[in-house]
Amino acid sequence: MLAHVFNDLRCVLTVTTAYPVLVMCLQGMARVKGKRLPVAKQKYRRRYAWTAAECSGPKDAGKSHKGKKLNQWQPSNMQKAIEEFHTQGTSDHVLSIRGLARAWNVPYRTLRNRIVGKVSGCKHASGRPTVLSSSEEQELVAVISDMARVGFPLTGKDVRQLAYDYAEQKGLKVFSEKAQCAGYYWFDNFIKRYPQLSVKKAENLSAARAMAVNETQINKWFEQYGALLERLGVKDNPTHLWNFDETGMQNIHNAKRVVGLTGEDAYNVTAMEKGETSTYLAGINAVGTTVPPLIIHKGKVIGKNWKNGAPYGAIVRATPTGWITKEVFLEYGKMFVKFLQDHKLVDGLPHVVVMDNHHSHTFNLEVLQLLKDNSVVVFGLPSHTSHILQPLDKVPFSILKSKWNEEMRLYTRNTGGKALTKAEFFRVFNPCFEQAMTTEHAQAGFRGTGLFPVNVKAINPAAFAPSRTTERAVEPDNGVGDVEPLSTDVIQRDWVLTANQTQSTASSPPECNNQMPVHPEPTLSAPQTDALGTGVSYFLLHSDEACALQLI
Repeated sequence: MLAHVFNDLRCVLTVTTAYPVLVMCLQGMARVKGKRLPVAKQKYRRRYAWTAAECSGPKDAGKSHKGKKLNQWQPSNMQKAIEEFHTQGTSDHVLSIRGLARAWNVPYRTLRNRIVGKVSGCKHASGRPTVLSSSEEQELVAVISDMARVGFPLTGKDVRQLAYDYAEQKGLKVFSEKAQCAGYYWFDNFIKRYPQLSVKKAENLSAARAMAVNETQINKWFEQYGALLERLGVKDNPTHLWNFDETGMQNIHNAKRVVGLTGEDAYNVTAMEKGETSTYLAGINAVGTTVPPLIIHKGKVIGKNWKNGAPYGAIVRATPTGWITKEVFLEYGKMFVKFLQDHKLVDGLPHVVVMDNHHSHTFNLEVLQLLKDNSVVVFGLPSHTSHILQPLDKVPFSILKSKWNEEMRLYTRNTGGKALTKAEFFRVFNPCFEQAMTTEHAQAGFRGTGLFPVNVKAINPAAFAPSRTTERAVEPDNGVGDVEPLSTDVIQRDWVLTANQTQSTASSPPECNNQMPVHPEPTLSAPQTDALGTGVSYFLLHSDEACALQLI
């Protein structure tokens, strides 16, 4: 009899959303009686594809959401679902709100509330409203971003105090008056709301480096560099573009984050309190070829076993400090010339070596004479710019330092805290050398600095931001030390609101923020000769930063 009732109702009811629900309810009732009712028509089954379990609601309906992760859907999907709902009126195939929710993987009720107008926007709206409005928080984000770009980033404490001051000016009593700053949990949620912000350890940047990385000066240097390569005919010949640089490595490692016992201190055993430095002098070209390493240890006499396990062609030398000297760099120059000859890289075209203005490099006339006699042109980097223009610093050395620290940690652990001796130096150095000084890393260094292919746009524009805080050019660096800037004032926004204002307003940044300091045009000095009478003539390109040293 129940089957006859169902057939009568199906004839009477029109195709509505209530029809499939009624079908499943009546079928459920029939199953209790041990009978099976006819299923709904195929087109209705396709359109209303949910199950009886979905129609009856979740098993935990009415329970708390505590412990569950909410807002796992993407706001972009919500926006597309709303747009499709409003534009599908002209389409032959019309989806319901529930169908759209399934298609775009968003909650049905959340989508429906936005379609009917209960909730505006497409972003997550659950939870209590934030203390500061969205526009006010965006202004705070802009201040944090500006300060970070110019080299004066704010700490978490600074951001919390800034938020507290702003709330006080608006008359909002939402933060602790005793602490005089916003709370830790407010700051933690604020960072989560803006993925472009993150808490990280800042890298120190001297004022001299900040002033030297000036867009006008860097562009001028690239013009001179490109013109030199054009004149020498090696602009498109990566095998003739080289970079020399040195880096120090200590025989102790820096501690990393470790897993330890809660409530107890974790200690990192090192071989000694203060490590001893050894220097690695490296050379690479733009195609990825690596010159054999020259290692400098601290000492007066070279030990017999210091070269144990050294890579083929490597040289080991000793100096009183463990750092490079003019004599050692001259020996490296001779090794480089022999390397070019052995690898058949002497083809009539000159080679160009780009290196920084270290005194052992550019003021070493014996090396310059040697390179000149072998058709090698030296082109110097502007002072204090090696962190953005030096290919070795850009990629290979950064990987080398990271790998060295890890290898030293393993060596110390495996030897029970034994100090790394010079005889075992290459046991740790070789894995680092093989991993860092690869063809891919060398090419990435030249590409990332814009030295090959020649491309000034390879320099991240953010690197020029710290120079905006200076008001004068840097004096030439003669080894006396870093030059203090006239002013360390940074971009300040008038992020001040009176109590009756509805949103924050920012004044335009100071004029100096948008204008680069004007540097004097570089001038070429007359040919100079060594006082010792070596007869080496060269041109020194003068500017506010020692710029280029080119043999002629």
